Amino acid sequence: MKTIVKTLMILVLGAALPLAAIAQQSTPPAKKAAPPATKKEEKPKAETKTKAKASKEAREAELATLERALADAELAGVGSGVNAAERAGVEAALAGVSAAGAGVSAAGAGVSAAGLAVARAADEAAYARLGELSGTLPGGWQGQGRRPERDEEQRQREVEARERADEMRERDAERRERWNELYEMGNEALNENRYDRALGLFDKVAQSDSPKADGALYWKAYSLNRLGRRDESLAAIQQFKQKFAQSRWLRTVEALEVEVKQASGRPVDPGAVTDEELKILAINALMNTEPERALPILEKVLTGNDSPRLKDRAMFVLAQNRSPQARELLLKAARGQFNPDLQMRAVRYVGIHGGQDSAQMLADLYKSTNDTDVKRAIIQSYVFNGQRQRLLELAKVEANAELKGQAVRTLGMMGGQDELWQLYQAESSVELKEQILQGMVMGGSADKLIEIAQTEKEPKLRLRAVRSLGMMGGKKTGDVLVTLYSAEKDPEVRKQIISALQMQNNAAALVAIARKETDPEMKKELVRRLSMMRSKEATDYLLELLNK
Repeated sequence: MKTIVKTLMILVLGAALPLAAIAQQSTPPAKKAAPPATKKEEKPKAETKTKAKASKEAREAELATLERALADAELAGVGSGVNAAERAGVEAALAGVSAAGAGVSAAGAGVSAAGLAVARAADEAAYARLGELSGTLPGGWQGQGRRPERDEEQRQREVEARERADEMRERDAERRERWNELYEMGNEALNENRYDRALGLFDKVAQSDSPKADGALYWKAYSLNRLGRRDESLAAIQQFKQKFAQSRWLRTVEALEVEVKQASGRPVDPGAVTDEELKILAINALMNTEPERALPILEKVLTGNDSPRLKDRAMFVLAQNRSPQARELLLKAARGQFNPDLQMRAVRYVGIHGGQDSAQMLADLYKSTNDTDVKRAIIQSYVFNGQRQRLLELAKVEANAELKGQAVRTLGMMGGQDELWQLYQAESSVELKEQILQGMVMGGSADKLIEIAQTEKEPKLRLRAVRSLGMMGGKKTGDVLVTLYSAEKDPEVRKQIISALQMQNNAAALVAIARKETDPEMKKELVRRLSMMRSKEATDYLLELLNK
């Protein structure tokens, strides 16, 4: 390849030198006046045109030679791994000759000085552009032969970008889950009056980028107050105000600030147990006799600075009461008018104890909120009162793939096979269809999975349906898999059917398939799978093969 580049460079220089000579012939010396031309010295115009034509033909021949050399170099590069610098050298040489030819054309047109400058520039460009890919090649060649490589490189970059985005989303989800676990462990520590442990856990979450960082900072201040470290508690409260001025926890934090400031300087014994159980018993009794007097007390507990355990018990008592006032207070908590932790509990209790009116309230709340945690809690609450139709409607319009997937899986747990089938037929996303198939497995819908395995055009979904049938087990699915194998042409799908039958430990079916199989590769796969099974049918068949 280097020899080709050198040859091309020599041709460029060879083209540039005659160009300079021609330009010099057409350009008189700058400081000497030309003597008057005589008729004998004047060359006939016909002769000049003939020479110009010959020069032009010579240049065209050189360009053709270079183009052929460049094509040969490109073809040679496919087999020999020619590098980009060498290809760039060829392109630069060709571009140099083209520019030099343009200089001659300009000189022949009478612009002698410009023609000489272009010729010299072309000579220099042939070296200066070595190693750079030319963007203006003659003959319309531009990049032919490399376009498939570029397209493949572009596709590869797009795949890598998607993979990086998926990895980032997975890392974000794992990190969020970790912060949520620490937060819940902190709440458990509070319920056990282990304020030192709660302080450490909430402090970690408060310093993170978790959506629960504001709630964690509140509980950190709360724990410090319980430990008698009131100055530090006030400092945490001030930090909260500066960092989370728009948080929904702000009212609760301000109530805690008043409580801390009003408290005496006497240290609080962390082991001292309050009469929370007695409070709950008294409130419960009051709700059964005089609910109008108990409700303000419950609301005070919910909006005050009591422990998460006491608030949760108060919420439970509130949910048991069917009075309009109690329902309204519970719905206020579900709408987030208290603090976010209570909102999650309220949504769950509304789902457990509510009727159709409560389900409609949750549906309205789902549409109005942007908080994905609240939306997840609403989807989970639909399980308790069998709201399959609402889940179907939600899954049809939800743009967030994670929430849509959760709705699909929830439908599967609830046995909503008809709803899942509607979604499958209307859905275009292969990824979401895979989740719908997972939901069908959870609901035990073998008939729909069989239909998908038989008729689905997308190989990835057919593979998933076959794998799901293997997971479900049973004679019906085994017989269907054998029938599918005999009609299937795709080797990957056939291998998945073999794997599904092995998953069912269906050695008899695999032996029956192996006896009829004529494809050597498929036969090897069948024998390999049978060799891993502890079955009399498998062992007998393997011995049969050995005795042949």
